[in-house]
Amino acid sequence: MGSENKSDIKGDAELFFTAFDNSPVSILITGLDGKIVAANKLLVKDTGYSIEEMLGKTTLELGFYVDDKQREEFLKEIKEKGNIYGKEIDFRMKEGIILNCLISSNIINIDAVPHLLSTIINITDRKIIERQLFESESRHRNMFLNYPQPMWVYDTDRLIFIEVNNATIEKYKYSREELIGKSITMIKQEEDIPLLMKHLDGFSERHYNAGLWRHRKKTGELFYVEIISHVIEYNDLPARIIVAHDVTEMIQAKEEAEKMNQLKSNFLANMSHELRTPLNGILGFSEYLKDNTNEDETKTISEIIFNGGQRLLSTLNQILDLSSLEANIYKVKKSLTNFNTLFKNSCELFRLEAEKGGLDYIINLPKSELEIITDENIINNVLENLIDNAIKYTPEGFIEISLIDKDDSVVIEIKDSGIGIANDKLEIIFDEFRQASEGRGRSFEGTGLGLSLCKKFIKLLGGKIFISSNLEKGSVFTIELPRIFKEAEDNQTSEKAADVVNVSPVIATDKKLKILFVEDDLDSQELVRVICRDRYLLDIVNDGNKGIIKAKQINYDLILMDINLGLGIDGIDAAKIIRKLSHYKNIPIVALTAFAMEGDRNEFLENGCSHYLSKPFTIKSFRDLLNSIFK
Repeated sequence: MGSENKSDIKGDAELFFTAFDNSPVSILITGLDGKIVAANKLLVKDTGYSIEEMLGKTTLELGFYVDDKQREEFLKEIKEKGNIYGKEIDFRMKEGIILNCLISSNIINIDAVPHLLSTIINITDRKIIERQLFESESRHRNMFLNYPQPMWVYDTDRLIFIEVNNATIEKYKYSREELIGKSITMIKQEEDIPLLMKHLDGFSERHYNAGLWRHRKKTGELFYVEIISHVIEYNDLPARIIVAHDVTEMIQAKEEAEKMNQLKSNFLANMSHELRTPLNGILGFSEYLKDNTNEDETKTISEIIFNGGQRLLSTLNQILDLSSLEANIYKVKKSLTNFNTLFKNSCELFRLEAEKGGLDYIINLPKSELEIITDENIINNVLENLIDNAIKYTPEGFIEISLIDKDDSVVIEIKDSGIGIANDKLEIIFDEFRQASEGRGRSFEGTGLGLSLCKKFIKLLGGKIFISSNLEKGSVFTIELPRIFKEAEDNQTSEKAADVVNVSPVIATDKKLKILFVEDDLDSQELVRVICRDRYLLDIVNDGNKGIIKAKQINYDLILMDINLGLGIDGIDAAKIIRKLSHYKNIPIVALTAFAMEGDRNEFLENGCSHYLSKPFTIKSFRDLLNSIFK
């Protein structure tokens, strides 16, 4: 022990006691036995004792030490070293309050007797703050470690794991030791690493969604995660904290939904084909009979068959449209359209039927021509449903259909003086398979799909449909469509003239033109034979291979091609092969098929066929098509 630490306290006593009492830290002088010799004002204040209560008493008697072991260790250390600096000891005050203190002590001689001179700093507040910080850090660490989703921190310079939580260990099947300090690429698929490097180089945002990634467990199992990344500083290192949400089930569910949608689409296509094919014979022959017989009974029966077939076809089309909308496979085909012309032509189709029923049929058009971008097929479909309903439910009076030009919208209004709809039924009429009149005693036939389809179709165009009605007084259906003048036409699907692609017209001559019909359905063969007799020379074969052989043997002026030909090659492949023959480069090939789902027409016209007519077709539509080809 240096002599400077054992020097006698000398000098001016008044100066000493002034400094002693006014020291900014607590000062205590005791004998080696712990008996208190002196204590300054701050120590007296902190302990809660008076100076009289302290002098002559030992620290042990006053109960200063919370833990007697701390006192024993303190005395042992001071005797061995001669001094102590900055030792943390808990002291008990008079009222039992415990203070966290930092004590420093030297041995000094007073009248040649060794004493302890101790300075005591109250660090209770600091310890509270330290404990709070530790608890906060511990709380946040526990939150990190026990967060239910995998989380990790990685060094952005070295791309190594710095810390991982328990969910990461559980999900990825690695231990903490196997991950810490290792490259983050160990959980990536090898082929994804270049994309990861490119991604890391290109992103500097502090917080962002890094999207979907494939990750690999220690077992080799792959799964999909959505990564959320945030910039942090971790122990003075530049780092990012990652949250990985396992979205494998969501991805699998999405893939399963897409698979089911595809199965549904295939089912709808097959159902459409299987129903349209027999309907072709039913509608075709019943139409032929009613137009070519003079017998009243036969005409009546054929009309009943024809009307029933048309009703069945309408129901089929509605079900298929609804299914396409629900499966999100219905494609809107927008084009710049003269809306006045579209509206007028669609409305005029029903004039004869309305006037035949004794109704006043009024069409109102705006003075100016409206040209907007819309889907003509949807508009025709919606108008057909609404006008057909108006005629059906209006036994007398009028039907007034108006096209109204507004500043930011186009309004269609269909007003009738019909039976009207009760207020309590207005909310259900747009629901699928619901009607104002339901049950066995319903007043009118129908599937209850028409208005539901109208609402869905109008919504596809960004519009709205409303109804106001009074029972026994009539109804008003109002459609509001956004007035769109320009859109990027490159992004639009247009089938405005998709029934025909460019081929050379066949010049009519005095001799009968030769037609090859490739068709496996006997009823369709016979129908076309009846329509074409006396006008054309018709050859019929029932499969694609025979069609190709016939085309090579005879130069036909036109080929009618069914698509589904049963066993062997289908109509698309047959059309492609025939189209390569020198004579048939510009000869019309008509896809005459029951495939009438979304996209079918375009597919056929892009693969060898020049024209398209779907089954069931009317005799008039068939003859009109042939007349347009044989000019």
